[in-house]
Formats: sequence, C-alpha cells, structure tokens
Amino acid sequence: GVGYPELRLLSEAMGTHDGLAMAPYIRESRRIVGRAIVREQDVSIESQTGVRAAFCDDSVGIGWSPLAIHPAPGDIDLRRKTRPFQIPLGALLPADGPGNLLASCKNIGTTHLTTSCYRSHPVEWNIGEAAGALVSYCLHQAVTPAAVHSTARHLRAFQAGLPEQGVPLGWFTDIPLSHPGFAAVQKLAARGVTMSSTDDLLFRPNEAISPDLVQQLVDGGVESETLASKTSRGEAAIAAAGQFGA
Repeated sequence: GVGYPELRLLSEAMGTHDGLAMAPYIRESRRIVGRAIVREQDVSIESQTGVRAAFCDDSVGIGWSPLAIHPAPGDIDLRRKTRPFQIPLGALLPADGPGNLLASCKNIGTTHLTTSCYRSHPVEWNIGEAAGALVSYCLHQAVTPAAVHSTARHLRAFQAGLPEQGVPLGWFTDIPLSHPGFAAVQKLAARGVTMSSTDDLLFRPNEAISPDLVQQLVDGGVESETLASKTSRGEAAIAAAGQFGA
C-alpha cells in the first residue's frame, strides 16, 4: 500500500514551513521554592476526605486535574485522583527572593507530583490571569506582590477584586459567572465561609436560609441584623459580603 498521502502536518496552522511546532512543549518546567508549596497531601483524595482539597486562605483561583506523572526511565509512575483545589497566592511568590518577583505559569511552588495537576492548561491560564491582576493591583497601590501576600488588608482587597473580574476563588458548581451572587459567594469563600454542604460542591442559592446557616455566618463575623430580612441563601451571601466590604 501507499498509506495515506493526503495526511500531512498542517504548516499553515503552525506557522512553520514543515508543520512542526515553533518550539517544543515543556511538560514540566523548573519551579520556584514558594512561600507556599502545594503537596500531594493537599490535593489527593487519599489525604483529603472532604469534597474539596485543603483550604487556601490566600486563594487566587481554582483548578481540578489529576496527579499524573509521565515518567522518564527510573521515575515514579503515578496516576491519582484529586479533589477540586485552589491556587494559593503564596505559591506564586518565592520564599526568599525579590519582593517583586512573581511566577505566572507552571513554575509556581509545587512538587514534582503536584506540578502534574497544576500544569494543566485551565489551571495555568488561571495562574497567569491572577499574576496579571496582581501586577495591576501592585502598580495602582504602589506595593510589591510580597507585600500584598504579607498584609491582610491588601490580600483581602486583591482577592475581592478577582471575582469582580470573573475569577472564582472557591469551588461551587451551581454559581455561574452570570449569577448575581457569584462575586459575593466567591469573596466569602476566600474567607473560608463556604455556606455549602460538606457532601457536594453546590451552594444552592435559591434555597431558604436556615437558622443553622444564620448562626454560621454570625460566628464568622456577620451581624445578625444584616441577615434579618434575607430569605434565600444567595441574598444572605450578598448581604454578608457587603458587610465585610468585600
């Protein structure tokens, strides 16, 4: 036979005369030693028994991809499921280094194992999006990225701006970007106030607010008067986030 002569590399798509890529794809890059280092135990289903991975109070995004090592000879061959995880800002900043140095792709503070789930394209895009937003914040506030991470006021202000730009900070599958409570729910999630079940990733914004949820919000610092006239969980989230100035 003569094979399939009509099959060829698509040079017009790649921008090269032979159809090969302009540069090789690097699956695993060098990484910084971050202020935060994401470890296998933070994300794997064996270590995290809830529906979400370990909580990050400095979250600047989310991701969900399995631990999957493509081993070279002699390397570990790992395939392991993860819980839906967050992207900690501390992983974008070097533990020891210039205060204005910022990692912005698959070079963040992960291990050889966890880089396999943080290097997937949607997660890497979110990392770059957060890094770009942080640069803008720093320029407007005349602070360094390290100062934002170290100062609670700046960290909360920076995080509060991300959902306004469509960046989720915590995992909910029933609060799309178009939902009026999206930003409020995400801002509360950054504070650890998820208002959700421990059994799933749902927020249930249209359900009636329960006495238990009111108590959870009050324990989290929300004034009971703020919630007095609210009937749904979504309305309560918007009111609570507004009280925090988030």
